Amino acid sequence: MAAEKPGALGTLKGLFKKAPPVPVFTSAVMLGWEFHAVSSWAQAVSQELKCVAVSFFVFDGTWNYSIFDSGEELAAMAVYSLPEPTLYGDVERAASLFGVEPDLFRRYETAFKSAVIEDGEGDDGEGPPPFPGDKYSPDDEWAHIDFARRLGGISYPDPGEGTEFRWDEATAPVNNTSWMGLPARLPMPAGPPRPRGKEIDFDNFPSGDDPF
Repeated sequence: MAAEKPGALGTLKGLFKKAPPVPVFTSAVMLGWEFHAVSSWAQAVSQELKCVAVSFFVFDGTWNYSIFDSGEELAAMAVYSLPEPTLYGDVERAASLFGVEPDLFRRYETAFKSAVIEDGEGDDGEGPPPFPGDKYSPDDEWAHIDFARRLGGISYPDPGEGTEFRWDEATAPVNNTSWMGLPARLPMPAGPPRPRGKEIDFDNFPSGDDPF
């Protein structure tokens, strides 16, 4: 999911506006087993187009995200590899790219943590949403739609819409993205491994090996 930065004319017009221009996003969904490399593809798009891109990894009933600017990972939320959802990176800088308050990120992190804790105590884990009007519990995999909408009006593509593309697995292997020449990702926050955690670090994937 990427947003083009305003050109020179857009920047000039922006001088006469009180609010920054609203980014226009193009949404894409990776289907099939390629989905686990979504963050690397978002980073590659961001680097190639010199734009902002957001990746959402949705798997096993939950979700995480990463935000890139010109290929640099600015902020992310780890969910799969740590005991509780953890926001890290330069949240203030990431928020400024979307014209939102950093509190947006923190409210989803806090609500996500509360839902995970309740779920671990035998509750159903369906905690209150971070904002009124959100449709999903924060730890539901579809909650990324609520977050994306508030982040930048990013919408989930309707089935059958958009362009489907395939790439040559022999020249551009999905499970080893070293050919992309991408910058290093943000280091994961230090912390104990997640109880009954997955063997694959989906928050910092791909590692270069095919886990499947």
